[in-house]
Amino acid sequence: MTPPMSEELRWPGVAPDLIVSQVRNTSPFIFEEGFSTPYSDRVVAASQREWIRERADLAEYFALLASAHYSTVATFVPTDFDATIRVKLWSHMNTEERRRAGEWVLSSADFDFAPVSERWVADPQGRRLHGHMGEWFSMAVAAFAANRRHTSDVSQRLAERIGGEVVRHAEILAALIDSQDGIPLLKAVTITAHNLGDLDRVYEAWGIAPGDRQLGPYFRTGHVEGAPSSEPWRTILSVSGGINTEMMADENHRHFVLRKPRCLRRHRELLLPIGPFFDDWGTKVARHPGLDPAEVGEVVEALIDGWERLGGYGYARALAGMEGGFAGGGTALWREIPARHVRLLRTGTLRNRISEERFRFERRWIEKVNRLVKERLIKTPGWNFQKEASDRSDNSPADRAWLRKSTPDQPRAQDSL
Repeated sequence: MTPPMSEELRWPGVAPDLIVSQVRNTSPFIFEEGFSTPYSDRVVAASQREWIRERADLAEYFALLASAHYSTVATFVPTDFDATIRVKLWSHMNTEERRRAGEWVLSSADFDFAPVSERWVADPQGRRLHGHMGEWFSMAVAAFAANRRHTSDVSQRLAERIGGEVVRHAEILAALIDSQDGIPLLKAVTITAHNLGDLDRVYEAWGIAPGDRQLGPYFRTGHVEGAPSSEPWRTILSVSGGINTEMMADENHRHFVLRKPRCLRRHRELLLPIGPFFDDWGTKVARHPGLDPAEVGEVVEALIDGWERLGGYGYARALAGMEGGFAGGGTALWREIPARHVRLLRTGTLRNRISEERFRFERRWIEKVNRLVKERLIKTPGWNFQKEASDRSDNSPADRAWLRKSTPDQPRAQDSL
């Protein structure tokens, strides 16, 4: 039974005009002339409507909430609509609205999220792995569960697409391992851990059991407790999860300290990439024509505060990029920050991590991930990673048909609202 909804509220969540306001606060660049994506266009169009006079169409409302979340989730201050789009809103929809919302979720799997994110990576074949797919998994599982009883065709297509996307993560990881390019592999490991973590949490929210006939095989695939040897695609995801825990998780938190310098929100090109590889990002901030020296100093202060609280390498690498990119170098940059912060930059562990050559820093991370992959995947059935890079040819990648063993081909959805 659909719960009652107050006529005064009209919307079982944040009002549309407030949704637009929140997006404008954190992703103002999507409202600039010439910026266009299917999801940002929906938010911009919503800013021009008189919502209060219209009947509440909850499928349309869901698409607006999801589009707002897509537009901001990789920014410094994402909108907080997760609980609404993952669970709460579905109980207010009627059968037809659930069907239409499910179709929209299916179509959104094919959106390009690069215009609003730096948290993505491409394999040598150009296939992209986006951090946004965690949000998609969350909504797809919700749409699957909400449509399962009355709209089984939508639910079935969602289940197939969810499975296909999970396996696609393994395929891209495998291609990056073959390429011997450690930095993109580490980024893919981080993205995969985030996305599969979102998937697991929504299983739990909807009470989907690990033994579920349709979605059960894709539960906890990124965990390190081991995968059956008969399903090697699960093994590579499990190994990836272990590498993320060991190398990347501590560097890819929510970066709350970077919410304070509001200047970062104005410019799409200053979106934060995957840590700890922040050298280029730091250089962009230091040289950006839209920031004045005092604003660059605010970012430096935030990074130092963050390093004091959390340690790690990412903020130090960002500071290295900023010192190298700022007009006049580090000495000129220090004039924009308080003396206490300057003292921290002069000596000690932070200075040592800033001063390390980028090449040496990145080489250490590449060597470690390559070693871990060799150790943990060498016994996987069908895998030929034991061949050294010098024995490989770019024209002879490993045969990876085994990745899809026991996994059906997945159709691609084209429907939308």
